Amino acid sequence: MSITGFNHYNLCADRALIDELRQFYVSVVGLVPGERPPFNSFGYWLYAGNQAVLHLSESSPKEERLRNVVSTLSHVAFTCNDMQAATNRLRQYCVPYTHDAIPLTGELQLFFCDPAGNGVELNFPANTTHMGDTALAIEDVVCVAVVPIPPSQAFDLFTRRLVAWWPRDYTFSKNLLTGIYFGSTVGD
Repeated sequence: MSITGFNHYNLCADRALIDELRQFYVSVVGLVPGERPPFNSFGYWLYAGNQAVLHLSESSPKEERLRNVVSTLSHVAFTCNDMQAATNRLRQYCVPYTHDAIPLTGELQLFFCDPAGNGVELNFPANTTHMGDTALAIEDVVCVAVVPIPPSQAFDLFTRRLVAWWPRDYTFSKNLLTGIYFGSTVGD
């Protein structure tokens, strides 16, 4: 036996999260919904070209699937073109991302997470012209608020209880939002 290529990966979750992931991978990442065989379980197949690269499957009622858990899966990567369009789309949907260049090859990369916390990487050819900090810089958000509590409580409210005050309209998941947190490392 020899491996001849990559076929797909599968994300399995409850129906609400599957629908949220479908919307994210179609709207933000740019995959296309397509044909799926009539399996007994609910789900979607999302395509890159003619290949169904992402299968989204509804978990059975007895399964418990958790979001944002630590696992051995770091990320899934897609080969892309038009980095400017990708960064514009990430900004449009308020998806935080980081960028990097691969040493020696010069390929460019964007990193972000889907609504379940899975890492996503988009790779662009070395001849991509939009890598300068100007093209990828996200404009600073400046907001001044006076709150009638001591600074230590204000810091706690701002950092640890972000979901209590952050406008849900400024998130991809809107009313499905279950939490917002500051990660402990770059890219979290």
